[in-house]
Amino acid sequence: MAFIDPAEIEQLKAKITNDPSQLGKLYKSKKNDHYVKNVAHNLVEEMLADGWEEFGTPLKTKTRLRKLKNHSVKFEDDIWCQLYELGYRCLNFSDDFRLPFGKNPLKKKQIDVIAVNEDSILLVECRSSEKLAKAPPLRDEFEALSARMEGFRKTLEQLFGKGRRVKYIFATRNMRLDNNHADIKRLKEVPGSFFYNDNTYNLLSAQKGFHFCRFFDL
Repeated sequence: MAFIDPAEIEQLKAKITNDPSQLGKLYKSKKNDHYVKNVAHNLVEEMLADGWEEFGTPLKTKTRLRKLKNHSVKFEDDIWCQLYELGYRCLNFSDDFRLPFGKNPLKKKQIDVIAVNEDSILLVECRSSEKLAKAPPLRDEFEALSARMEGFRKTLEQLFGKGRRVKYIFATRNMRLDNNHADIKRLKEVPGSFFYNDNTYNLLSAQKGFHFCRFFDL
């Protein structure tokens, strides 16, 4: 008997892609610090009032506009791009990927980045602050994680088939939270769960993935 309604599994599949062309376009877009649009000249004034700015050379019938991404979107995009650079070629393209961990429709959790290869499935939850700040209390979040992980595995097995290891990564940027924090110790007590902070991002970027397997036990 299926753990999750097959119709909902199809909805989840529609939010993930392994198409090389689509992934390449997504990577280029996510790598950019700005949203970019080409709009009709008569719409420019309205867009400028909404925070967009002109850049580059105007086109014949369109104006090029851009808008800086906020810190949370940029962090999620950076994580997505890093996993793409590390060789993952099956990732979410939707920013609304709510993964069920139970049959009750309310038992779903937002996953900011999901990356899949032949051996593993990475579930990444991103938390960021525009400026360096103290992390919020996370005790309840991590005490419930063990039960959620069991449900995640059942859903993902139905989605992708058996055999892949499921890893949960709690990723932060600009948050005062280290490996010795009580909440992070709770996180690490859950098998297959990892903490990813600014140091992790910098190391993986500088070493081009050399430490990736060691960090995430892959």
